Amino acid sequence: MTIADTPSADARSAHAKLPLAALVHPDDQLDMEALLEATARSLQQRGWRVGGLVHRMDQYPNGNKRMQLLDLRSAQQFELTQDLGAASQACSLNPQALAQASGVLRQCLADAVELVVINRFGQVEAAGRGFANEFAAFVDAGIPVLTAVAARHAVDWQRFTGGMHASLPADAAQLLEWCLQQLPQAPATPGAPAAAAVVAKAGEALPSTALGAEAAPAPSSVPTARPAAALQEPAP
Repeated sequence: MTIADTPSADARSAHAKLPLAALVHPDDQLDMEALLEATARSLQQRGWRVGGLVHRMDQYPNGNKRMQLLDLRSAQQFELTQDLGAASQACSLNPQALAQASGVLRQCLADAVELVVINRFGQVEAAGRGFANEFAAFVDAGIPVLTAVAARHAVDWQRFTGGMHASLPADAAQLLEWCLQQLPQAPATPGAPAAAAVVAKAGEALPSTALGAEAAPAPSSVPTARPAAALQEPAP
């Protein structure tokens, strides 16, 4: 199932946009994970109920890529890759961890979060697996979705969404502004500032990051951006 097949998409005009946005970036561009997480944390701190998953990247002792998914609400981490040894050519994707992480997204849907971050749309989702069904379920429920898409998957993303998505640059202020346009005027948490006040401070809260530049400084829990080549999905 694609997003273009959902009832929500069918009900909109050809020129209407769904509450869905992606940071579409060059394949060799710095990764978007730190920017996605910093945006989510900023909104959470202001009282909005934001959930979802972001990548965490490092290496195993043998130098192989290690990829984890972080639950933005509970901080639980899922080991998305398996260390099969330096000489292994087999697929390192851990399907059990992927299935467990999908439960985080389903719980976000059940809890009716106000916005969800899905780490990225990649080759697994393009094939209709991974988090493809979760993308469609959130959009059909009217819950705004924020993700990242590498240029090599842009055609599949266009097909998946039917073109009814917003494409955002790697600019923190514009990213925050899009999110605030999708959120209710007042966050669910009492005492948190209204959206208008946050918009006025968007430039201060998240400094702008131009494409081709280093990612904006994020809280200490946010990893330093890495080259997108390191983020390529494990070969199936």
